[in-house]
Amino acid sequence: LPLFTFGLYSLVGMYRFHAWKEEHSLYGGEATSFGAGLGQYIKICLLTWILNCITFSLFAPWSLCMLYRWQIDGLAVGDKDLVAHFPPVRTNWWAVLITFLLGLLLFAAAGFFILEEIKFHLQAFYQGSFQETGVLKSKIVRKKPETPQPSKVLELAKKAQKPSQVTETGKMKPAREPAAPQKIHPEKPQPTGNAFEKELQNLNLVIREDAKNGDAFYNRACLYASNGDLNRAIQDYTEAIRINPKNSDAYYNRGMVQVKMKKYDMAVQDFQQVITLMPSFPDAFCNRANVYYTLGKYDLAIEDYTSALKIDPKDGDFHFNRGLAYLASEQKDQALSDFKQASQLGQKNAEEYLK
Repeated sequence: LPLFTFGLYSLVGMYRFHAWKEEHSLYGGEATSFGAGLGQYIKICLLTWILNCITFSLFAPWSLCMLYRWQIDGLAVGDKDLVAHFPPVRTNWWAVLITFLLGLLLFAAAGFFILEEIKFHLQAFYQGSFQETGVLKSKIVRKKPETPQPSKVLELAKKAQKPSQVTETGKMKPAREPAAPQKIHPEKPQPTGNAFEKELQNLNLVIREDAKNGDAFYNRACLYASNGDLNRAIQDYTEAIRINPKNSDAYYNRGMVQVKMKKYDMAVQDFQQVITLMPSFPDAFCNRANVYYTLGKYDLAIEDYTSALKIDPKDGDFHFNRGLAYLASEQKDQALSDFKQASQLGQKNAEEYLK
């Protein structure tokens, strides 16, 4: 039983040994019986093991005293007609069953660990073989910084011929869309042409080998997005999120693709997930604000630009974008203040508005 229970039954077995020894001994020619409790015996064994470890076995004499006292306290000696004896100690099948099940659980855990190790090393071996033949790269690892750096000024979505223009109603409206961080992670250049096809084949092989490799789905989604295949990019980002619901980059990139597809409500939900997972990431606030700006929800856009500025108050784009939102909501003094701040931080478009 100890063999099949990773040694867990040893304490019960030793208790049965003590009981057998006392029940088959004679003291002064008198019959004996044994009735000390199993629970107390286990308690003494665990306590003495811990204290002997702590004291480098200096506690050993006291542990023997505890064990002998437990034995004597559970011993009945004398004529059975004159002394109350304990019933014979029998095997407790509940103890056997419990320790056996615990042993099976430990066996299963050890087996699972060994199988995972074998699987990992086999995968590493096969991937190494493929790498030598040029078919498959080594295991994909997506490096993700703990605190992503905010992307800086990118090309504007639209360029105006004039700094501003007047509508028929005489109200000012911004001639430019926000200068927003719209970079898709990862920032490394994505392959094109034959390199794209080769990288796609590599990723497909990895996914076929391991359908739970979230990084592979994430990287393939980035590849599709860079090639303009937005629907497939959405599918792979979604699968990467299903495998790892805390993949903030996948939410962020999917949100950017949703914006390109003009699925603004879904983009807002994705940026909200990024903000929940990474509340100190200003680009998520800024891009959600851009969506609100596009939808004409200027108050919500201002709130998000303000949140981004609390995280990075020296980003000229954030000040410029909030200035546009203030201008669109006819809060011209606040807009002027933001444009001035943006200009001081080097935002060129803000200078045009100030002129």
